[in-house]
Amino acid sequence: MAGSSGLLRCPPYCKSSCTVRHHPLLLAVVNCIDTEEDQEMMESLLQDLQDCINDYTKDGKWKKEGVIPDPNEAYQFPMIHWACALGRVFAVLWLIEEDFKPTQQTTEGDTGLHRAIYCLQETCPKEALQKFQKLVPPMESALLVKNLSGCTPVHTCCQLLHKEVPKVEFHYECLAAMVGHGKRKGDGRTDTMFPSFFLILLMSTQCHPLSLSSRDTQAHMHRLRGHSE
Repeated sequence: MAGSSGLLRCPPYCKSSCTVRHHPLLLAVVNCIDTEEDQEMMESLLQDLQDCINDYTKDGKWKKEGVIPDPNEAYQFPMIHWACALGRVFAVLWLIEEDFKPTQQTTEGDTGLHRAIYCLQETCPKEALQKFQKLVPPMESALLVKNLSGCTPVHTCCQLLHKEVPKVEFHYECLAAMVGHGKRKGDGRTDTMFPSFFLILLMSTQCHPLSLSSRDTQAHMHRLRGHSE
C-alpha cells in the first residue's frame, strides 16, 4: 500500500487495511524497486537505502548481520533476505558490495536464496523466474548452504516440487538456473551433489506423474543433467 508520498508503506504481504508503522529499514528495501529503464531513479532509490542504513548503523542502533526489528515479528528477517524475497536485484547487488553476506542465515538456517524460492511467486508473480535467475550469480555462495532441515536451495526446490503441484514449472526453472550456474562455474562441489538432488527430483516427479507431461518432464531432466535436446 502506498502513502501520500507515493512510497510504499507496507511489504506486499500486508492487507490494504494495515496500520502498522513498519521499520524504516524494511520500508527502504521495499521501496528500492528495480527500475532498469530509469538509471537515475535507480541510483536515487539506492541512495535512499544507503542513507537509511547509515542512519541506523552509525550509532550502533543496528548491525548489518542483524534482523530488521520490525514491529511485526513475522517480518524480522535480515535485510539481504528481504531484498531477495522481494526480487530487489539491484538492492541485492549493492548490499553485497557493502559487505552484506549472501550466506547469512536465519534461526532456521535459511539464506536469502531459500527465501527467494519461497517468496518470489507471491511478491513479484509476473517476473518471479527472471528475478530468481538474476539473483543466482550474486548469491552463488549460498547455493550449497544447508538450513536446519539439511536442505540447500536446490534441495528446497525439490521439496517444493513434491508438495506444490501447481507451481512445478517455476521450481523446475529455478533448479535449472542453479544447476546451470554451478556447471558454468565449474564448481566441483555442485557436481558431486548433483546425483543426490537429481534423485530427489526424479522421486518427486514420480510421486506426481500428472504434474507435467512426460515430454516436458524429460526435457527438464535433460536440461538439469546438462544435455541438449
